[in-house]
Amino acid sequence: MGIMIDGKEYNPRYVYYAHAHGKNPEQMLKYDWDNHRYMIEFMIWNRDKWREFDKLFPEFKCGDGHTNEGHVKYDEWLKNEVGWKER
Repeated sequence: MGIMIDGKEYNPRYVYYAHAHGKNPEQMLKYDWDNHRYMIEFMIWNRDKWREFDKLFPEFKCGDGHTNEGHVKYDEWLKNEVGWKER
């Protein structure tokens, strides 16, 4: 389930990424596009956040991936990590 902002639905993890950089999703998309970063910076940021999460919560690892519960826990952790408040 996405996060609705100004009538548009966004991936929550992308919203948190944009928020961590002081932008809303539209501003972040424009910034990344204008700087030829596209989604690369988001993918690197998200990968690094997963690594932080894994150190704190190794019980949610499942082989090379994560359990379904781990994905839910990661989203909750990430939301708090970046200080996102529902609007």
